[in-house]
Amino acid sequence: MENEENKSNNRDIKIVFRVNKKEWEIINYKKNYLDIKTVSDYVRTAAVFTSFKVIDKELINEIFTSISAVRSSVNQIAKRINSTSRV
Repeated sequence: MENEENKSNNRDIKIVFRVNKKEWEIINYKKNYLDIKTVSDYVRTAAVFTSFKVIDKELINEIFTSISAVRSSVNQIAKRINSTSRV
């Protein structure tokens, strides 16, 4: 099994990026919370193993529209029951 030094030596591409103070604090907090030794290890792990979900915004809007229509119908029924005691 490779030791830590050999793993590092296999990485020949360096990536540099900047963060602001708040982002740095968040990264360090998460690194410490997960008990990961270095920021490089945390960022590498997050970048390689994190997946993103693609959300169809049009579908979400259609669902919200449908829910709104149902809500409106329920409100009309409730208003009628409350005003006439009949459905």
